[in-house]
Amino acid sequence: MKYKPWLKLAAWIMPFLLIGAVFMTQAQSGRSNWPGMYQIRRIATKLKIPLPPPHPLTAAEKKEATAEVAAWKAKFLLEFPALRVTERSVPAEENGFLQLYQLGSDLPISKEFSDILEKVDTCDLKVAKRCLAEHAELVEKIERIARLTTRSSTGMPSSYRGFLSLETRRFGEILLLKARSAATQGDEKQALQWITKAGNILDHFGKLEAPTMLSETICIVSDLRKLEVVSKTLLPALGKSADLAKWKLELGRKMHSSADLANVMRGEWQMCSDFLFFQTMAISEKTAELPDPEAVTHCYTECFNDAVVKLPSLGLGEMAKAFTISTRTGKLSGAGRDMMDLVTQGFAEWLKGYARAAIISAQTQAVLDLLILEKSGVTLTSADAGRVTRDPVTGLPFIFDTASRKVSAPAS
Repeated sequence: MKYKPWLKLAAWIMPFLLIGAVFMTQAQSGRSNWPGMYQIRRIATKLKIPLPPPHPLTAAEKKEATAEVAAWKAKFLLEFPALRVTERSVPAEENGFLQLYQLGSDLPISKEFSDILEKVDTCDLKVAKRCLAEHAELVEKIERIARLTTRSSTGMPSSYRGFLSLETRRFGEILLLKARSAATQGDEKQALQWITKAGNILDHFGKLEAPTMLSETICIVSDLRKLEVVSKTLLPALGKSADLAKWKLELGRKMHSSADLANVMRGEWQMCSDFLFFQTMAISEKTAELPDPEAVTHCYTECFNDAVVKLPSLGLGEMAKAFTISTRTGKLSGAGRDMMDLVTQGFAEWLKGYARAAIISAQTQAVLDLLILEKSGVTLTSADAGRVTRDPVTGLPFIFDTASRKVSAPAS
């Protein structure tokens, strides 16, 4: 894996971040959501769509829009109970997600340290050690959060609007850096402990009762980075004495399944109904710039419900079947269909990213499986790829080239 898979996956989420940022800005300002969204649509699809002028809401209209959002959500949850989220009650001091959110809102990392974290696997460890010492207070906070085993997105502060800073990925990278330092010194036990703590940080993003596409993306991107650093740097540093079974168990913590994805879709709808899309539609109703905002909101909800209900019974290669967006928009106005096109742009690519991450994770497991076999005395052949972890999308064995000692995905 010479390329950087987490960068490509991160690029796939950017349309959602951009659209969400405009939704939030428009909803909080009480201005029409349409100008910003049409600008994004024009950039994304190169379509020329006329932009209506901004239309500020009065205080009374804002209050009415807020009430409309609550009414829509309550009504839709009665119609689509599969979208209900079972909330958790976790004390603030034990809530890893809350602690990460609060720490990530103002991350005091120097430019030098940030550059070091971009190159965890190749950076100068002497410089890294100095940077860790200079950021001792931050590192201590991260270590404390990494020791927590509970997390919840329930009861977040009013400043939380469903978004997280992408800089939160630095938390795991700091722990990866400490793991590399330990591995370089031959301390496998300490290196593995740091990797375990890095995994705990990822759990705070991915094992919420209502994870979102953004929190899941941060989790996946960070996990792929962890897999690469361990495979490329830590295990080679530890050499043949490494306990591969323990590393395999730790590196397989991040699960990728259609059922897990269904939970992400449930959380995404919850976040959008609380903070983003519903507010935008309620504002559009007050400004009369969209002829059918409630119908669009219902269509949006129905599409998410379809995904949540259908995904658990589908394989990773069939995930697209759960998203019946195009078949749901026929009764909407032209502007309503444009809106649905806009807010679902990027779904197909994100699903590809999710499947790709699952394949890379399984590929790493297959590599470790083969190394464990070899360490037990087996002389490896290409046929041994059929005995170990398989591609989770196709169910086919990975391809093992004995000459180059490389494991690659099936040609299909």
